[in-house]
Amino acid sequence: MSKLIDLKIVEMHGIGPKLGQKLIKAGIHNLYELIEKGSDEEKRAEVSTITGISEIKLLKWKNMARLFCIEGINNENVELFEAAGIESLEDLQTKSPEAIYEKMRKINASKRLVLNIPSLEELQRMADAASQAENCLEA
Repeated sequence: MSKLIDLKIVEMHGIGPKLGQKLIKAGIHNLYELIEKGSDEEKRAEVSTITGISEIKLLKWKNMARLFCIEGINNENVELFEAAGIESLEDLQTKSPEAIYEKMRKINASKRLVLNIPSLEELQRMADAASQAENCLEA
């Protein structure tokens, strides 16, 4: 859980300083708070009202933030995961590690998002860990 608290909201891929400041005004300073508030429909609606950020976008960010519960997924490679269609723990659980690996390999070959993509073995471990990460906020 410390990784979720340590990563400031303005540092998360796709958010940045401008949107991050809006989230901070709504009481979201880190990924833990994003997941916590984003998981509750009423809180998400409140944050949307305060920030002007759509509930759909907040839900997407919450799902992406939950990926950080998995060892090996970090702010350096989360863009690659997103580009490969992995935007939630559920995506990681249900998509074939082989298919994810091939997609990451092709995307990274053309866009050079990271120096090294996760190996097939690492992706399998991450997929296995995704089912255990459902309650990562409680850890």
